[in-house]
Amino acid sequence: MRIEISIFYGFDMAKPGNKRIIQKFGRLIPFLLTEFVDQILLSFAIHYMNREGEKPFACSCGNRERFTWKTQHGKRTQILTMLGKLKIHQMQVECKDWGRRLLITRHRKDRRPVWNYHR
Repeated sequence: MRIEISIFYGFDMAKPGNKRIIQKFGRLIPFLLTEFVDQILLSFAIHYMNREGEKPFACSCGNRERFTWKTQHGKRTQILTMLGKLKIHQMQVECKDWGRRLLITRHRKDRRPVWNYHR
């Protein structure tokens, strides 16, 4: 799947000294990583939700196919990466069978960390 990312980041700078440039860049890295992860996860979530058939997450009732979006840009949740903590948007779907809501951006310890499944 091809993912295209557009990120806007603005800041003020009085003078272009090396120290100031490096400081600004240091503040930019966590922002870029957060936006990068957010947009990739959202792209895959949209892809899976638009796809017919089984999803890579399941409701406790056993449903793996019938879900509707509740939110794609919910409140932020914290994840730990090798580069530090990031706060990414939660994505929530609702099971059409039971009406149970699932936060698909949460990690469940008994699953592989490729995709985050249940609450």
